[in-house]
Amino acid sequence: NITNIKGKENNIQEKNKQKISNYLLTIEEEKLDKNTTKTSLVLSDIYLKEISRYNFEKENEICTSFSEIQKNNDIDTKIIVVGTGISEYPNEEPNTGFIYLIEIDYKNNYSMKKIKEIQTKGGIYKIKALKNCIYASIGNTLFIYKIIKNYESKKLTESYEIKLIKKYSQFTLINDIYLYDYNPNLEENQQIKTNADNNITKSEKKNKIEIEEDEFANKINENDISDNEEENKSKSEENKSKNEEDIHYIIISDLYRSIVLYSYDVNNDKLNEICRDYNLTWVYSISQYKNNLLYISDIDGNIVSLEKNLHPKSDQENFRFERRAYFNLSERINSMVMTSIKNPKLFLLSPDNNSFSIIESENLEENIPEDVNVTYYGTMEGSVGIIISLKKEVYDFLKALECAIIKRVNNFGNFDYDKWRSFKDGFNNKKAVGFVEGNIVEDFLNYDESLKMSIINEMKFPWDKNLSDIVNIIETLAKCH
Repeated sequence: NITNIKGKENNIQEKNKQKISNYLLTIEEEKLDKNTTKTSLVLSDIYLKEISRYNFEKENEICTSFSEIQKNNDIDTKIIVVGTGISEYPNEEPNTGFIYLIEIDYKNNYSMKKIKEIQTKGGIYKIKALKNCIYASIGNTLFIYKIIKNYESKKLTESYEIKLIKKYSQFTLINDIYLYDYNPNLEENQQIKTNADNNITKSEKKNKIEIEEDEFANKINENDISDNEEENKSKSEENKSKNEEDIHYIIISDLYRSIVLYSYDVNNDKLNEICRDYNLTWVYSISQYKNNLLYISDIDGNIVSLEKNLHPKSDQENFRFERRAYFNLSERINSMVMTSIKNPKLFLLSPDNNSFSIIESENLEENIPEDVNVTYYGTMEGSVGIIISLKKEVYDFLKALECAIIKRVNNFGNFDYDKWRSFKDGFNNKKAVGFVEGNIVEDFLNYDESLKMSIINEMKFPWDKNLSDIVNIIETLAKCH
């Protein structure tokens, strides 16, 4: 388990013009002897240099999952929710566990201390926290807790409570819990826009008399508007915004039932299903990279891009995640984290000469580099990789280059590449869709010039194919990681 934490900028580093505001929190396990394991929570900088650590005191206590929550009104501390499990004997399912609140104090050398703990029946497998809510899984049950903060004015101290609010046991076995940053208003806005367009179309058919009557009525109505209406409108928007903040969206991965998106109403303690992926998939990890798009990885080594339809034409489309892209990595991904990086250059199409070009961000009007969505992943086999979200024009170009390389270069072992990377679910294989393998594309830089020209000539692509331009494009893409 690895989490990226946004922390307070270090003043010492500011003097060197190296502002470090991101930190990594990781779990470290040490085998003391055959039957004893020591677990620690380690805070390090982005270069993996250790800053501080918290050692769990109980024997054979394994930290299984953790999640960051923001402490209100205090930018100098951060609270981490941690779930653990304890087994009486090695390699057995934990029969008990704990939920901890651990505070990271930036002012005190980033030290970590425990501020609250509660015991659970069974070990915590996954845990996530959003504002004052904790979502934790034990076996087939989802537990929802609330964090209650108490302030003692006499002692000028704070204390915390963790209270169980609700539990749901309709699952088979919860593999993962994911906090989904979902904005349903995008669907509503699209609907409003559609209705408005229809209204405009209808109004164009009105005759001159109807238009004049409408204008006269509007003038009367404008004079009748009171100051209270604007105030009521402001209050209504404020209440709507507050209600939206009290709705949490979570995704549950349930053994071979793939994933289900739920909304949880904090005020009414209700969990409602919004949509699901109906494919029989054992999902290992989840990562969102746009409002309605996310990646999942499964037991068969597949990476799948799922889409929640924002403009469904039927109830069936509204309650279903659709598969848009898939690719077999041949390794099982057990952790994915999405972040954004500043791309030093922008990939753009020039409509004049139908050629592919790179434009420096310094030449742009606002002089702001483009944000690129990047998903880092780790596999059970021990490798680390990266998935970059590309514009369609860039993807089409790189896909054409990848296909040309595969056709012209004899791979070691002489195997069928398409079959190797095809989506596998235990029943049938489907050719990979929507993914380009960066390792193959970047190998283009290592080939001799004759082979490079042979690959370029093989590319079935309408744009101009200049060798120096293609090399520049691939080198720029490689800089993203």
